[in-house]
Amino acid sequence: MIKRNMARRQAPEGEDIKSIKKILREIGTKKIPVHEFINLISPYTADNGALLRLVLAEDVDAFQKLARKVYETMTEDVSDVLVNEQLHMMEFYQEKRDIYLNKMMAAINEIYDMAPEFDFDRYIREKDQYLHRILPFPVIGEVRDEEGNEMMKRQQAYHRLQWLRSEGERLNEENKRLMNRLDQLKELQRVEQQKMTDMAERAEAKRMQLTQEERIKKDELEQLNQSVSKSFVETETEIKKEYNMMGIQPPEEEPKKKKKLKVKRPAWISEAAVEIEDVGVKEAIASERNAMPPPVRLPVALQSCRTCPADQGGRGLPFRQPQGGFGADRRPPRQMETNIEKAQATIQIRRPQPEPSRGRRVQGPKETWGGFN
Repeated sequence: MIKRNMARRQAPEGEDIKSIKKILREIGTKKIPVHEFINLISPYTADNGALLRLVLAEDVDAFQKLARKVYETMTEDVSDVLVNEQLHMMEFYQEKRDIYLNKMMAAINEIYDMAPEFDFDRYIREKDQYLHRILPFPVIGEVRDEEGNEMMKRQQAYHRLQWLRSEGERLNEENKRLMNRLDQLKELQRVEQQKMTDMAERAEAKRMQLTQEERIKKDELEQLNQSVSKSFVETETEIKKEYNMMGIQPPEEEPKKKKKLKVKRPAWISEAAVEIEDVGVKEAIASERNAMPPPVRLPVALQSCRTCPADQGGRGLPFRQPQGGFGADRRPPRQMETNIEKAQATIQIRRPQPEPSRGRRVQGPKETWGGFN
């Protein structure tokens, strides 16, 4: 515990020991370059790997100095040896060139000795024809050797026989292989035919069984139909006998009556609503008439005056007493009368027409609605 605490205190700030240990465990025994190792460790160190890179640079410089001291003389010696070898090789090839050049000149001199007019350009273009023209070769006749010919024929026949024997053995082996393959295919064919035969026999047996069952079912169905027909006939006969004995004919079926379609009458609520709206409009008109201001009565001294005093501009404004006196009743304005007429016309249009009665008295909305009690 003390050692662990001391290690944590000695670790600089910003250094992640756990991550570094994790990287070391992952690397293990793997061989990686030093700069890659430094790049992996640097993010988890306090100085982002600056010290590691400095140490790496110093090690590289020291190694370069050591390499110069140790290998500089060695490289100089090797270069000197290679230079000497190159010089010796150049001398060797120069000597060989001189030798081949001398041989070539000797051959050319020999050619000119045998053919003084020899043309190398025509020889390059024509070759064999030019040589036959300049230096014709003598034709040597063929020497026939009967014994040699016989030996050649025997040798040819022997090799032919050996080839035929080897070919016969190969064909025999191929024939045996093909016969074995044929036997295998025949066996497979026999097995497949046996399987198909068994399947056909099973299918035929199944078909015969189904045919037998079908025949039995048909017989049962025929018997059932006959028994049903017989029972129908017997039942009909018994019914007829009973009716004949009782002297009663079978009741006839009454024709079905068609249902009459009832016409749905309009609900009385719409008519009641129209009546209520009509009453509301009339009450509104009456309230507007009652809310009108009373007529203004002037003093007695001004009732006989035909004109009023002049205004500030000096002009006199005519003032006439309305017809019937100031105390007479006034009618509502023309606009109010027009609105009342429009409301009454709207009520008359929206009021539904009563339907004619169909055998039963139709009750009106006034007879059915009891009002707001």
